[in-house]
Amino acid sequence: MNYPLSLFHIEDDIFDEEECESIINKIEHGRNSGAPLMLPNIDVEYIHTPDLNKKHKFWDVLKKLSWVEEVEEGDRTFLKYEISSVNQCHNDLYDDNKFTCIFFLNEDYRGGELKLYTWSKDTCTFPVELKPKTNSMVIFPSFIYHSVNEVKDGTRYVYTKFLK
Repeated sequence: MNYPLSLFHIEDDIFDEEECESIINKIEHGRNSGAPLMLPNIDVEYIHTPDLNKKHKFWDVLKKLSWVEEVEEGDRTFLKYEISSVNQCHNDLYDDNKFTCIFFLNEDYRGGELKLYTWSKDTCTFPVELKPKTNSMVIFPSFIYHSVNEVKDGTRYVYTKFLK
């Protein structure tokens, strides 16, 4: 694969505000008691999302990125980060994931920045810190290590989609 130097792309206005509010509402009110937890302090929901059929803007964005080759849809998760929630440094190289797409559903929280790291044999180094606006998406190769800073106030909602 031929990756650009930055190794990530931010795209605004992937969903409209109504779609974001709908997903957040389903996360808040559609939870069943058996929903799994990804980490002890982050609720993960498996719910229906806006239709990402091949006519959705999401696919047009992927076509513009020369470093994203042909992909298939993979798993998805819905994450709710409340005050004090964090996500430790990790990558998403499992289940043959090639790319990680994080959709930001709100911005009325403090903290919770996404950090992307260059890879080193033994550690995560040289972070780039991002806090995209509502309706934005960040896409990066799944081998990139990343983390989420502690949420200091409010609730952070994201929808993560993996591409294989």
